[in-house]
Amino acid sequence: MTSSGWMPVSPCGQGCIEAPGTTPQVWPTTRVWRVLMALCVLLGAIPVLSVQRLVSPERGRRLMSSWCRMLLRALGMRVEVHDSATGADTALLVANHVSWLDPVVLMAAVPMRVVSKTGIGEIPIIGGLARGAGTIFIDRPRLSQLPGVVDQVSAALREGTTVAAFPQGTTFCEPAKGRFRPALFQAAVDAGVPVRPVLLDYRLSDGRPTAAASFLGDESMGTAMRRTLGTRGLVVHLRLMPAVQHEGADRRALSLAAEEAVSKVPA
Repeated sequence: MTSSGWMPVSPCGQGCIEAPGTTPQVWPTTRVWRVLMALCVLLGAIPVLSVQRLVSPERGRRLMSSWCRMLLRALGMRVEVHDSATGADTALLVANHVSWLDPVVLMAAVPMRVVSKTGIGEIPIIGGLARGAGTIFIDRPRLSQLPGVVDQVSAALREGTTVAAFPQGTTFCEPAKGRFRPALFQAAVDAGVPVRPVLLDYRLSDGRPTAAASFLGDESMGTAMRRTLGTRGLVVHLRLMPAVQHEGADRRALSLAAEEAVSKVPA
């Protein structure tokens, strides 16, 4: 398949999902329990929304981070953070895009602002939380909005706030399959901050890679959520890598370096 502008098309689809019976499943009662717990966490977002309006943006992002950790626990997921970097705290984090849960995983690990598609802001409760945490929304089909989004990201970075983005522009079942598009890397160049690649690697508890949490092709969000809820032993490894060289580098060089770093999935 080909892509155009800021609307890349993923070659991944239902064929990337493991065959039935090869992925461990939870008991039906456990699935129901996860749904109930997730609903409780969602309802708990209502007071969080109220508090977000009263506290500083930084405190609001920390509240969002705590809420994201609660949601992942309710879904039966475990997050393991591997941080191999040192240096400045503020950075543009660029991650591969696999799952509908990717922004939740990132914010659970590090209080930050995230670049997300506009549709997230329209979801009841979730959209309010995202806006309260300072999410920067992007309407991908409208290329004319890209310069404004880059300016917003650059301004946040200059203020000392870490921002995360998914420069593949859509979801892929494997990190090596998606090209990193350079547009948003300009924000790091303008703000003079490093770019840190982030690898999101979804696996089962026995170490096998899995697409159980993926959001692929034309499937509905409901289908992706049900598959995630039914999977037993789902672990996401979040690998924060050292910053790629940024002094004197342009956005294209940075995007290529970050793409190469993320495509090297550990065995």
